[in-house]
Amino acid sequence: MSEPLLLATSNPGKSEEFRRLLSSLPLTLIDLKEAGLEDYRVEEDGKTFSANAWKKALFYSRLFPGPVVADDSGLLVPRLGGFPGVHSARIAPTVQERNLLLLQKASSLKGPDREALFRTSLALAWKGRKIALFHGEVRGRLLEEPSGEGGFGYDPLFYYHPLRKSFAQAEGESKNRVSHRGRAVEALLRFLLVHPYPWDL
Repeated sequence: MSEPLLLATSNPGKSEEFRRLLSSLPLTLIDLKEAGLEDYRVEEDGKTFSANAWKKALFYSRLFPGPVVADDSGLLVPRLGGFPGVHSARIAPTVQERNLLLLQKASSLKGPDREALFRTSLALAWKGRKIALFHGEVRGRLLEEPSGEGGFGYDPLFYYHPLRKSFAQAEGESKNRVSHRGRAVEALLRFLLVHPYPWDL
């Protein structure tokens, strides 16, 4: 059996997306629940996606014997000062409430002012040590109402022009090839080709 790689998430949508993106790795992917670590919580109080990703990766790498991957991602609307940004998952209790709040705040924005960005930072840690950090970004437009049943989080509100559909309408593979998380994972995979696990710390 191959070595385990911990995905430091308890979000089932994110876990499934990571499994598809990392399916080529010679490592067995498990999430926090499968590792018995779902009761451990990390306060994501960093001011940047990178800070939160590192905080989670380092925390769980002290509890788990193998490598740990943790991400922090969010949606930013430049004309709203980058809102919701690093607070994307915490501006309201539920996904539906978060999406509604964002739409309300953006209700006066028209045309190019509705530009939106998905960003992610992906941290790789092992034994309480930083290994590498990767980033991904994708630009699109904030829709005026949700569109599509797939994806998770803000995907129904994010229209990606090259696909001519929202991320929630895009099929898994077509979204993964262009998404912020997909681009960060591509960088991770390139790193692992050059620096295969285990590392010499």
